[in-house]
Amino acid sequence: MGGGGWSDWGNWANCCVPSGPYLTFYIRHYRCGQSSCQGGTGSWNLNAVCLQNAVMRYARAGKSSQFSNALSCCYWREDYRCPEHCYFEENYNKDIYIVAITNGDLVFGHAVCAEYLGGGVGEFSNWKFFQYDNLNITPGDWQMPYGTEWQETKVEIKKVTDIPDCGHYNSDRYPVVTFLIDENGRITIG
Repeated sequence: MGGGGWSDWGNWANCCVPSGPYLTFYIRHYRCGQSSCQGGTGSWNLNAVCLQNAVMRYARAGKSSQFSNALSCCYWREDYRCPEHCYFEENYNKDIYIVAITNGDLVFGHAVCAEYLGGGVGEFSNWKFFQYDNLNITPGDWQMPYGTEWQETKVEIKKVTDIPDCGHYNSDRYPVVTFLIDENGRITIG
């Protein structure tokens, strides 16, 4: 783990310590660097948004070892006061997918992760959605709003097929499953 400063815990007083498969905080910065988690190089991208946060969470918790060459060159830090971490410093090999949540009427687009819990993929309750400090995103939360009278909110669960760089992913052409959430919170298959 790069970043230095661990001998003086006071340096990191406001930084979260990753523990277990889930990163339960917002990550603001990311960059590329040396392979095999040997440290980041160059300038930090200071604007990590939901997409980059989803890739980071997938890298840690998901079945991402096939992308280890790319992920072991990627680094994040919570913010400028915190040490850097390699995307691939730990991997938990869980059944994790990246999710696109959209609603054009609300002008809403968001990326989160979903863990498949088993059973039929078409059952919404067989998925656990998470991002930032929320390990159980549900319809009606700000990260997964209800639809409107004119448009349902679309929840597309996507299988990651490639990680081309530290901030993006590629997926199969067709989602694993798509759910639609109406204005009353009713969920149907899309």
